[in-house]
Amino acid sequence: MQTERNVKNLIFHLSVIITIIILLFLERTYVDMKFEIIEKPSYDLLVSKVEKIDASNATELRGLFTELQNKSRNKVVVDLSDTKYCDSSGLSALLLGHRNCRDTNGKFVVCGIQPMVDKLIKIAQLDKVLQIAGSREKAEQEIG
Repeated sequence: MQTERNVKNLIFHLSVIITIIILLFLERTYVDMKFEIIEKPSYDLLVSKVEKIDASNATELRGLFTELQNKSRNKVVVDLSDTKYCDSSGLSALLLGHRNCRDTNGKFVVCGIQPMVDKLIKIAQLDKVLQIAGSREKAEQEIG
């Protein structure tokens, strides 16, 4: 009787642990004040929380792309819905993310592009390089 109770307790605790592990792997979120990375099962969603991506925060963005590459995460959606401006250092960071994914046969999709950022992307002719989706939902569909 005691052994049966111990086995049931063990099974219960193991199921709780397995559930926690599954939840951790299904979707993990890393948040700081500037950018948020949400790890989905088959891709990562990087959400910009800044109005401007410039020299003051582009290094951090580049670091996040490098971190994803080091983890062999090569499918990335970047949501720029909150970003109204992006200078050359920000565009360079996006290109790094694109190159990291491309070089490892991954995908890199940018969405939520605001008018000024879109204008700068077109001036730099990066619209011919970057895969751009109209919405986060479309980007998530494109990333597979």
